[in-house]
Amino acid sequence: MKLLFAFLALFFIQTYSEAQEQNRDQADLTTYASTFEYTKKIQKEIEEVKDLPADKFFKNIDRYRESIEKYFEHKKRVCNGEFSTIILTEGAESKTAKTNKLSVEERKLCFREMKALQTTYINYMFLARKRYLDFLHERRIAELMEARKEAIDSLQSSFAPSDSKNSRR
Repeated sequence: MKLLFAFLALFFIQTYSEAQEQNRDQADLTTYASTFEYTKKIQKEIEEVKDLPADKFFKNIDRYRESIEKYFEHKKRVCNGEFSTIILTEGAESKTAKTNKLSVEERKLCFREMKALQTTYINYMFLARKRYLDFLHERRIAELMEARKEAIDSLQSSFAPSDSKNSRR
């Protein structure tokens, strides 16, 4: 009996978490009135990646990456025709569903747009990561110089004539 309850609890938790994830994905898409607004939001985020300050790069990049990668996954599915628009038309007695699929030209355009955004994202990510690595490099060079200075100072102080030696003479 306990095993049955444990199994049901695990099943419920898994189902609930999957439903939450689907609701979150749907909320991301439905918070924008149109696909164009969603694309504009992603374009804005890609621009923000380019200008991300080096000292905040590590803290913030995962949030941007997650959002942008989710967009590209969604866009790829749209371009492949996995999401088709359903238009309901009212007949005299019933409603019929008609699906609109992307034409070959529309698919090419969709993938071309996605490729352009991905290329921009890769280039801007490169700039942000390069700025971050330069920042880290400068910081480590400064630390190395400070360690060298401390080592030389320590060496100098250990070989410097002390007052106690001079007073004995």
